[in-house]
Amino acid sequence: MKHYQNEDAGRLFPANGGPAVITQSTTARFEDVFFPVSGTIIADANNSPAGLSTPEEQWFPYDVNNPNRFPGEPPISQIFSWSDAAYLQTRLTPSSTTVRHMIRVGIDNIDTKTQIYYAHYESKQLTIGGTYATATTFSKTDENPGPFRALLGSKNGTGCAFFLIDHKVALGVKDITSIKVWHPLGAVTLDAQFNFGAFRPSMLLTVEDVVPEPEGGPAGV
Repeated sequence: MKHYQNEDAGRLFPANGGPAVITQSTTARFEDVFFPVSGTIIADANNSPAGLSTPEEQWFPYDVNNPNRFPGEPPISQIFSWSDAAYLQTRLTPSSTTVRHMIRVGIDNIDTKTQIYYAHYESKQLTIGGTYATATTFSKTDENPGPFRALLGSKNGTGCAFFLIDHKVALGVKDITSIKVWHPLGAVTLDAQFNFGAFRPSMLLTVEDVVPEPEGGPAGV
């Protein structure tokens, strides 16, 4: 197992041509756990600098439109996405090209949580299990692949997709074929009392190699 954590803690920068000062940190943090033998990546934390930019946080110096930004100051980091941060972390991990499972733990992204809710509702599965053993499975080969596609298109799903798409030269051509969803804090029912604020689901995305068809089409054709 390999555990990596990259966190922005502020840095020195000359303020307006004067002495160097330490900029405030953005609290951005990417924290991941890798199991090279099984090809598993667990995303424990995904606090992107881009995602932390809010009207209440105008001091973030990477914001080029921030009037309080030091003149000529470059962004704090050019790595704004989990997919790129995780890929660079895997470069430190032996056998990291063998990616088989990607797990997003304790999701707090309202976009993904909403997609998870409606994926279950659409597929008429109104309970989300509290353990991996009782997880709901959505597959690209389902009779109705819409819920699977919705989860893959969520912010947490697309992060995994971009991880594979943007780095296929190193990783090989791979595809996400199924997604499991569960709620580690306990099973929840999609009813009138459902609480989005307390909802912290997890997703496991299964990754498979894309096997190219032989020239001339499938064998025997």
